[in-house]
Amino acid sequence: MFEFVLPAWITLALAGALGQLLRALVGVKKAIDSGEQIDTERLVWTTLYGMFWGGIIGYFCQDWKAAFTSGFAVTDFTEGLVKVLQHKAVNNKKK
Repeated sequence: MFEFVLPAWITLALAGALGQLLRALVGVKKAIDSGEQIDTERLVWTTLYGMFWGGIIGYFCQDWKAAFTSGFAVTDFTEGLVKVLQHKAVNNKKK
């Protein structure tokens, strides 16, 4: 019998992507509820970003749960950081 097993780094990267997609479901639901259009390009890029960081962190930790969590958390952290920096840049221009 043939057994197909994915390499560990692919499994960990997919866990990171799944973590990000779970996070994205909240944003998709909010967009649908408010009647906004879903930004599919952003959805794809953030999923790839979560996949990248999930793979990296999961590989070093050798744990799929770390990959899943980092796919969720790193993207959230990065988006929050960008918002803070944009707000700071806008306030500096006003001065």
